[in-house]
Amino acid sequence: MADSSAFETTLDLIKQLSIVEKVRLIEHSAPEIEQDLTSSPPAQRISLRGMWHDTRTNSVVGY
Repeated sequence: MADSSAFETTLDLIKQLSIVEKVRLIEHSAPEIEQDLTSSPPAQRISLRGMWHDTRTNSVVGY
């Protein structure tokens, strides 16, 4: 991953582009981003089961 200053510099350069150039940048970048997302392993999900075991979830408050 690029360092923070390189990222900020890139954002500054993007802000200088016209709307048409920004759209072209997105069109060019989107397929690569999509490929990265589909090829990376899915994030491990954290189970929330048992999170509320000490609370009274069956009662409705205020009624």
